Amino acid sequence: MRAIAVNRWFIAASLVYAITGLIVARQLGVAEQYNTAQSFTLEHNFIRQFMIFGLIGAAFVLAHLLYVFVFLRPKQPLRYLHESFFEINRMPERLLVALPILILLPISLTVFSSLKVMIPLIHPFDWDPTFIAWDGWLHGGVQPWELLQPILGFPYVTQIINIFYDAWFFLLFLCAFVMAFKLTPPRLRMQFFLTLLVSWSLLGNLMAAALASVGPAFYGLLSGGPDPFAPLMEYLNAANEQYEIGALQVQAWLWSAYEAKENAVGRGISAMPSIHVSSALLFALVWWRLNRFVGVLMAIFCAVILLGSVHLGYHYAIDGYVSIPLTWLIWHVVGRLLDRDRSLDNDELPEAQNRGS
Repeated sequence: MRAIAVNRWFIAASLVYAITGLIVARQLGVAEQYNTAQSFTLEHNFIRQFMIFGLIGAAFVLAHLLYVFVFLRPKQPLRYLHESFFEINRMPERLLVALPILILLPISLTVFSSLKVMIPLIHPFDWDPTFIAWDGWLHGGVQPWELLQPILGFPYVTQIINIFYDAWFFLLFLCAFVMAFKLTPPRLRMQFFLTLLVSWSLLGNLMAAALASVGPAFYGLLSGGPDPFAPLMEYLNAANEQYEIGALQVQAWLWSAYEAKENAVGRGISAMPSIHVSSALLFALVWWRLNRFVGVLMAIFCAVILLGSVHLGYHYAIDGYVSIPLTWLIWHVVGRLLDRDRSLDNDELPEAQNRGS
């Protein structure tokens, strides 16, 4: 019951999100494609995502064992490990607190992807010309990718940016894993998870459907007219001949899934707003509170994701420009709402109080 109590806001929000997704799917006549009902089967998303959390946990355990046996080398290693597990790190307690998050977050990510796939059924992709025009207006009549090309337009630089961009998915799970197992501070922990969920639902689903757009990489495939991003895609394909540019494979996979109407985590084409930039900013916001050095690194990572989203053809620059203030606003609104929950004012979660940090 304690685990439910300390996670009650996220549990409630996740259930509302899943039910809303099911209602939308039924209204659109695609309930049979809605993955949440199937997400506990091995071939679907939940188990895959839960396994990622398991692998991250195994990596933490292995790192701790190496630290104990290689660096600490206590006289009684088994006794030290027992004390470390139960008393110092309080892992059973942490696992109890983390379990609802570890179960519900993959389901929420499944809901997010399922709703993202439904965007063309809700609203046609017709906002791209507007965003292209706005990008040009904001950048002196030039498309942002053209401004970045003299700086980033080198195959080895593009590959490095692509590696950082692909690392976003791992960092999402890593940050979620760390925050799920944290006992302190409870308000910041819940602010992180609620902001993540609200960003997915309001920005990644609702706003993405209202402002449906596909982004530079897919514009030429859907517009049928002149493609201002053809030179960018030609450069990326040429760079791929020297260094592997994984973005091209991902984009081909997304387009194939779009044509086949596949519904799984990671599928679905949507440009405005950028959830990559939104989540990267959230990483920076939460880590700035926990560790300023890591927070600065996450802020730099967010900047790289913003640049990479344009350079790799995933997004218009304005997709990221919109994501940043809206994510910041959601972060602060969620924080203000959580201020009303006095049980989150303590330095630790209820079951951890009076036992040290």
